Amino acid sequence: MPSKLQSVLLAGLIVGTINPFLQLIPTLGGCLACLLFLGTGVIAVWHYTSTHSLTVAAGTGAGTGALAGVVAALVSAMVALLLQSLDILPSVEDIISEMESSGAFDNMPDEQRDTVINWTRMSAGPVGYAIGAVMGLVFGAVGGAIGAAIFKKGEDDGF
Repeated sequence: MPSKLQSVLLAGLIVGTINPFLQLIPTLGGCLACLLFLGTGVIAVWHYTSTHSLTVAAGTGAGTGALAGVVAALVSAMVALLLQSLDILPSVEDIISEMESSGAFDNMPDEQRDTVINWTRMSAGPVGYAIGAVMGLVFGAVGGAIGAAIFKKGEDDGF
């Protein structure tokens, strides 16, 4: 069976580069990000099946999509950090300041406010990257299985 690495990297780079810009869209950006991560698996399987003129089983598509989703999550984190350093995306501290100035914490007990702030800070670090990788894996796998059902090109790979 031909290597899937090129397809995984291509899909991961495309989605990982686009995804951070969705954060600029209030509310809807999160929904679009989930759809985009589904697209990671679809793109990876489409590229793989088109490049090698073959059909893959749902399990192979899911595995390919899962890997592409993890790559997309890691690329997305790196691009987001770059955009934050260029002041294109808000930093975590900017987000917390905005929540405070908008009155989001006005009716919260101090303990709950501290929990929200701590979770916001924690989600921007290694914990957030791990959660993103797991989400990329899951959504990518689903997208890969969908892609396997859509893109039938030739002989089945048998997996």
